[in-house]
Amino acid sequence: MNILLIFDEIQSAPKVVESLKYFCEDAGELAVIAAGSLLAMGEEKLAGYCKDYGKPETSEFSEKFIGLLKEYYCVGGMPEVVDRYVKNRDLNEVRELQNSIVHQYEGDFGKHINPNELPQIRMVWNNIPMQLAKENKKFFFGQIKQGGKSEIFCG
Repeated sequence: MNILLIFDEIQSAPKVVESLKYFCEDAGELAVIAAGSLLAMGEEKLAGYCKDYGKPETSEFSEKFIGLLKEYYCVGGMPEVVDRYVKNRDLNEVRELQNSIVHQYEGDFGKHINPNELPQIRMVWNNIPMQLAKENKKFFFGQIKQGGKSEIFCG
């Protein structure tokens, strides 16, 4: 059975957002896509100009676009984080929530693998930011641990 569930404008249903973790844990055979568009944040008219960005009449908005882009860099696109930012406009609260979500992911590692594999999973996880910061976005296991190979980490 191949089933794909698509939740569009998911931010309007907070209980659905909360349930996504359980789809993974209890209904892993289902493929789930979640999408939302909260990033306009009351700037619907400005968002409408995005498709025409670069035309002379939109140049007056370039500072506003850049400001919103910087906000997006800090907030990201996780629905719960975006929702909280839209409500409170507090970047410190956003960072705390982002850290909490990351810790929840880390806490879930042991639920889905053999406990003996947990140290390798943590090494890969902790190495992702450094590897993404490189110009070449390829992931090299040898940079995680001297002599590391994918077989060590992936079985």
